[in-house]
Amino acid sequence: MLSAVLIMTACTNFDSEDSKNYGEGPSISINVTSTADSTFTFTLSPAEGTTYYSYVVTTGTEVTQISASSLLKKQITGVTSGVLNTSKNATYTFNMRSSEGEPLASPNTSYVIYAVASNEQGVIGDVVSQVVLTTDQTIPKPLSSTAADTTVTVKFSEDIVKGSGNVTAKYYKEWDITNPVMIDAADVDVSISGSAATISIKNLPSGAYVTVSWEAKAFTDVIGNACAALSSGLNLQTGRFTGVWFHVANKDFLVKDDYFSPTGGTSFSDWEAFTGTITFEYDIYRDDSAVETGDLTVSYRNSKSTLDVKLAPTQWSINGKVLSFVLPVSPQVGDEVTLLINKEVIYDVCGNANAAYSSDNMLWEYK
Repeated sequence: MLSAVLIMTACTNFDSEDSKNYGEGPSISINVTSTADSTFTFTLSPAEGTTYYSYVVTTGTEVTQISASSLLKKQITGVTSGVLNTSKNATYTFNMRSSEGEPLASPNTSYVIYAVASNEQGVIGDVVSQVVLTTDQTIPKPLSSTAADTTVTVKFSEDIVKGSGNVTAKYYKEWDITNPVMIDAADVDVSISGSAATISIKNLPSGAYVTVSWEAKAFTDVIGNACAALSSGLNLQTGRFTGVWFHVANKDFLVKDDYFSPTGGTSFSDWEAFTGTITFEYDIYRDDSAVETGDLTVSYRNSKSTLDVKLAPTQWSINGKVLSFVLPVSPQVGDEVTLLINKEVIYDVCGNANAAYSSDNMLWEYK
């Protein structure tokens, strides 16, 4: 398009004081031949006797009065503009695209084309104009998503509004991955700003993997083009989540004294029959491929010494909510026995790990 812009020489000085009255300037017509979502095509046809003609395309819904001289001199800015010479361009057709082929217009947007022509005597005709409204048949599409805490923001390809379709969510538990939990609709809140939809979800457990789906027409653009349905979830073959999803940060859970049996302060005399248990409020799990000797340690203490004996993986086990352990060696009479647990040894169903445990309150006396 730049190649079509001509540099005015002295003989085309539109401000010449020697200009005489040569009657009216030449006319020019604008013919819009096609309109699409982000572009349109128009042809400029100057009348016979035209030497130079100029155009500018601006955004707007109504025609405004502009200076013919300023337009001809390319002093009015817009989306695109140009000055042409009829010796090279008897007519001029332009598709609203950049030199790289990118659209210069936007969907469902109003533009005004202004054009003017002049003859070799420098007489300028009247400015003509035409309003063009681009179409919009493109549906809004999700481009990306970003998550923070229990909220995910989905960026769409254009500005959107809430439609009639439902937005739903469910979460997956790391140790029960094939049984996702549907989230109550009352706990799913959707807000929209421009091209971004923010979905906030309440009452999520730490460590949950959350997927967000929606029905067709859940979102529309500003003129009603509806988005397609999105079904997010877990591909069990690849182990990857698809669609819109996020992970709630994990949080360590505590091993509490009142979970233990026998209770602290209990005495015992048969160490080989001793079985300690820790009963949680929920099912717990261990990764057998990662568990190591010493993840749990039994500590024998008396007034003279302390003996810490690391438990092998076979000396403790998990069944549902209960962790059970045995004593690895005989205590000495009068020993106080306790259990130490390293951090990140056991997990809840959502993959949250235990905090490290030790307690001076959980002591059993060997008699």
